[in-house]
Amino acid sequence: MNHPDLAGIVLARHQVDDPEHQQFMAARLAERDLPPGLAAVIVLLDLRGTAVLTQELWTIPPTATTVFRPRHSLIFDPDGASDCTVVTTFTFPTDRDAAAWTDLLAEALRSHPAEGLLAQRLSTHGDSVLNCSDWTAPAAHQAFIENTPDTAAWHRVSNYPGLTHGPGARCRVYRPGEF
Repeated sequence: MNHPDLAGIVLARHQVDDPEHQQFMAARLAERDLPPGLAAVIVLLDLRGTAVLTQELWTIPPTATTVFRPRHSLIFDPDGASDCTVVTTFTFPTDRDAAAWTDLLAEALRSHPAEGLLAQRLSTHGDSVLNCSDWTAPAAHQAFIENTPDTAAWHRVSNYPGLTHGPGARCRVYRPGEF
């Protein structure tokens, strides 16, 4: 997702009834033709089998209502293999708070990177933040959640005034023909 000409990211969540429908929906989303300006579509399968998420990477301003603008992209292990992508949204009282929180999170990650974290991408849309992280495995993400570093930087991130945790999902990247 380190595209130098990236103008915006559009996130969509498609609810499904079961893993079979999830595979069908993912295949349809992955196989569609891309219009001009849409550089790529990353199709993600929720590990619970209840949703398909897409991240559309646009090189021209997309027409969607909610377009996240890339703010921080941190790579901790460029050669690591990701078995889990976590997609989470957060909201804040103001646009400034959203931007400030992403800066604090990037600072905390640089000073105390999480074991098993391969990459972290933070994007903003007004008072909202899109947080996408690639992990070696779901267990690595769970271990981090259960043992967040006890540092001043992480305390500022966790206790930021007005922080509201939105929906999140542990996913894996859809790869055609896997099943």
